[in-house]
Amino acid sequence: MAAAKAKTKSVKYLLIPSDESLPIKEQTLTFDVKNEIGAMGEAVRAHFQAVQAGLSASAESKFRASLRDQIAAKVGGGGAGGAGGAVSNQLLDQFSAMCAFDMISLLQHTKETGLEGVNLYVDDQAIAKGFALNKRASLICTACGKPTNVMGDAFIARIADDDSDYFERRDFTLADISGLSAADPNTPTPKWIIQSRAQSAAKAAKSQADTNQQIHSLLTSAGKPKPCAVGGCSNIGANRCSRCREVWYCSVDCQRKDWTRHKPTCSKSAHATKTAAAKSKSKAAPSTADGQTAAAATTSGDANAAASTAAGGNKSSAAPAASS
Repeated sequence: MAAAKAKTKSVKYLLIPSDESLPIKEQTLTFDVKNEIGAMGEAVRAHFQAVQAGLSASAESKFRASLRDQIAAKVGGGGAGGAGGAVSNQLLDQFSAMCAFDMISLLQHTKETGLEGVNLYVDDQAIAKGFALNKRASLICTACGKPTNVMGDAFIARIADDDSDYFERRDFTLADISGLSAADPNTPTPKWIIQSRAQSAAKAAKSQADTNQQIHSLLTSAGKPKPCAVGGCSNIGANRCSRCREVWYCSVDCQRKDWTRHKPTCSKSAHATKTAAAKSKSKAAPSTADGQTAAAATTSGDANAAASTAAGGNKSSAAPAASS
């Protein structure tokens, strides 16, 4: 019996060259439907491999030196002048041949967008390869509310994805970027751009709201800023004693300075009992009021140990870690 013929599908996508003398091209991606997810990545990688193969000898040498440093850093070595020299040419060739790419989400697929998303694909090593700024792709990112300096050639493609069992590639054409040029002011802004701007604005608003809440939580209690408890210190107390949770300090240093004065009045509440129980289980990482280690809850790598040393080495005399 003859083998069943593979079912194929074709969609359009855009290539935006970094060279502004070249036009933005509408291209066709044809693929086996069984490879619908991976097809775009394969096409993008093939393009970047071809561009990389055309690098000048000087650009290739600089790219390999940068790549060598990156590999050395990841495996714990130094730069090209240190352990980086130990990176073999064979390993360097393997990493170079990978030709990885980055995918930037210009429009996140959500129910509000009808599950449609728009992605920008760029060379992961564009800067190391010395590629020029892609002004047109960068402007599209800015139009979406996502300012990005895109280096080298870029691709834009559309998908539909429910993050479950449905994934589909859809056409993205030149019409989808119409209205973005100053030479075409009367053309309406594409719907996906408007949706992308709304997503960016909502994300920025949430980020600002979260930041404001964090600042409020750190600097205020009952609407009033808490000063550092150390006399003569004019800083705001962003952290409070994790034992009594009543006294505020601006830093671990100020907490150490104030411990002799504060120790007699520091109440050993149920919170302190819970902290002591946690400490007995893990002496290497004393627990704080918020379930963090002392290293995470203070500005010192080991606040309790430092406070203990300041108190004469007696662990029972150490100031409790400050917590937010």
